[in-house]
Amino acid sequence: MEGMTKLVSTDVDQTIDMGIEVIFNKQMKLERILKEEYAHWKIDNLTFAGNGLEQIVFKATTREYREVAIKVPWVRIFHRETEGPLDSRDILNQEFVLTKGISKYIHVSFPIHLHHGKEIDFLITKFVESDDSKVTQFEKGRFLSELHRIPIDSEIELIQQRKNPFITYLSNRLENRKNEIEKATGITLNFPTKNEIMELLAERKYTPSLLHMDYRNENLLINKGKINALIDWSNALVGDPALEVCRTSEFDGVDAEFLEGYGDSNYLKQIPKQVEYLYRLDAAIMLTNVFLTSHPNKENAQNWLNRVKDLQKKLLKEMN
Repeated sequence: MEGMTKLVSTDVDQTIDMGIEVIFNKQMKLERILKEEYAHWKIDNLTFAGNGLEQIVFKATTREYREVAIKVPWVRIFHRETEGPLDSRDILNQEFVLTKGISKYIHVSFPIHLHHGKEIDFLITKFVESDDSKVTQFEKGRFLSELHRIPIDSEIELIQQRKNPFITYLSNRLENRKNEIEKATGITLNFPTKNEIMELLAERKYTPSLLHMDYRNENLLINKGKINALIDWSNALVGDPALEVCRTSEFDGVDAEFLEGYGDSNYLKQIPKQVEYLYRLDAAIMLTNVFLTSHPNKENAQNWLNRVKDLQKKLLKEMN
């Protein structure tokens, strides 16, 4: 959900309709490339498996790897209103490197091969079964705790954050997204300044963690109530794990069972209120922009805008 993405073709410079025709054309190109360049893989039974905002996913069988997933970007360049253009090749590169590195710590869709081509790029991963069974809050908290305990590679460079320090990136993002809401609605939001946000976060002591930043049921592949894989890593950051816990709380709710699974039933209570409200605000601002722009929904946009106003009031009260 993160991203407020418009799909734009660099060839014809127009918004692409994410429809059946696009999926069919991508599948035809993919089938031809697999036959011409990967004949030795013996890839067969290529079928459409699903899609997200950034990628179409196909399923196939191979002689060596059995079932695989093949992820193909909708377009080469994505345009995000508050962050500018994003190369889908960078998204695939990040997922390939990142998931390969963390696969020894948590369950992911293990990457097998990355293809850069003139026509299309794609990432081949092991196919992960999902029976859509219900996952408990405890299991969600446990898995997120495992993610946040993964050792951080000091050389890691993520497409959203680049090499920017966490507090610099987050304060810039909050300001940009605030400006986008004001532009779309004509209202004025009363936020702390970027410098005030940086000063607030500079006082926060924590061990940096890898953050997925879209930790929702839609990105969890579940089998028999257990998380088999966490997918969609395009929004990953390195920073304060409290940001992700607060964000998850805004998305799906975080209850006592979740926090027990996470390993600390008092975790939210230990976050300073100023920081908690700021981190929740980051999620609410993002969702407001999503429902104002990329997925227009007047009712949802108003609900999340009301949440933004409520959080900004609480934040400013704590800071004064």
